[in-house]
Amino acid sequence: LNNEEMPTVTLSVGNASIDEGSGTTDTQVSATLSAVSGQGVTVTLTKSGVAIDLIDYNLSSTTISIPAGSSSGQVLLSALPDTLDEDNESVVIDMDQVTNATEFGGITGQKQIVNIIDDDFPPTVTLSIQNAGINEKDEQPRSSLVTASLSTVSGRDVTVNITAAGTAVRN
Repeated sequence: LNNEEMPTVTLSVGNASIDEGSGTTDTQVSATLSAVSGQGVTVTLTKSGVAIDLIDYNLSSTTISIPAGSSSGQVLLSALPDTLDEDNESVVIDMDQVTNATEFGGITGQKQIVNIIDDDFPPTVTLSIQNAGINEKDEQPRSSLVTASLSTVSGRDVTVNITAAGTAVRN
């Protein structure tokens, strides 16, 4: 066969968004031929993105095999659950090499993006005050320390806005 007779292969995903711990937690990554081939076709995949392999997701294989006489092959991309409140993350899947077919669209690639939707609740914040009662006539202490504590670690920056109320006047 020469390149003009080879089928082209297209990459796709079943679900562009999957859930981290419940609901739709996986998606098929498919390689589909433009025509059935008498030869087996192999598609090698690359993965990139913000999500981390084997921490945020698992790709069952980086190789999709399409047997001779078949028109498509699949691998499974699964989100891995965790307990960390974090931003949604993405996995980018693309073709690296194709054997016995040509990539549809040539070298421009067919990047497929799968978003992993976080399902963890944000931590709760507890405030504590050291030296809550300040007597203005005392020499020491003349200040209080307010500490914000989280109920669990967060994968996001946490900002706590504090307001003051009461009858004391600020100097």
